[in-house]
Amino acid sequence: MNSREHTLRLDNVSFRPSVQSPLILGDVSLEARAGQVLAIVGPNGAGKSTLLRLLAGLTTPSTGTVSHGARTATAIPYAPYPEDDRQRARLVHLVPSEAVTTFDFSVEQVVAMGRYPHRGRSGRLKPRDQDLIQQALERTQIEHLRHRSTLTLSSGEQRRVWIARSLVSEATFLLLDEPTANLDLAHAHTLCQLARDLAGAGHGVVMAIHDLQAAFDVSDQVALMNGGKIAAVGPPGEVLTVENIEHVFGVRFEVEASAAEGSIARLRTVLGR
Repeated sequence: MNSREHTLRLDNVSFRPSVQSPLILGDVSLEARAGQVLAIVGPNGAGKSTLLRLLAGLTTPSTGTVSHGARTATAIPYAPYPEDDRQRARLVHLVPSEAVTTFDFSVEQVVAMGRYPHRGRSGRLKPRDQDLIQQALERTQIEHLRHRSTLTLSSGEQRRVWIARSLVSEATFLLLDEPTANLDLAHAHTLCQLARDLAGAGHGVVMAIHDLQAAFDVSDQVALMNGGKIAAVGPPGEVLTVENIEHVFGVRFEVEASAAEGSIARLRTVLGR
């Protein structure tokens, strides 16, 4: 799973919504690999969500190339070609930050929608589909909500429903935009551990996240964004340095080493702007 066939790449990508619009991303090059967690961090407006949409093939770059494995995104046709759409969905699945359900579906029904790329013409769920749905409900700790209407859920519960939906897609790459938003500490921790487990199983996980400590703890690689550009990319210990954080966020941090052997450093805010 570490060959070029299992990568998502941005090469010298820039993006602006229209000719008159300001540049949102400028000359960005980045690679996500299967078997790794890549955390995208940076202040609001840095371009994190746009970067994820480009990786997912949902937004077309103004300049540069988006590559899925050995193929450019332009080689993967878009809707209304459902079979090609399914092909892309088997490769990459995006959970946007604003993902909510506006129709009266049960939790189980929404999660089952993630099996769309793998269903036959009948659309019926097979025993394996049912097994994957059950596993996803358990892994995101929403099995007890399976028959509830998604319209009755809290924002944090809805977030876990959409992440479960992404799990059953079996996509090689899972793109998560602010996956810990609206989650309590316990569920945020569970989600971060799930990201590591998925990477260990060979998936690529790319998540835009504001929690720098979670990014430090969970990721194999961190891309630090600022003003639509990549300010630094590499292992978390090399990117999330005091100097880089102060420069990008304008906030002083200290890195504290825990006394427990084998534990990672902790980040602590020590002074505001």
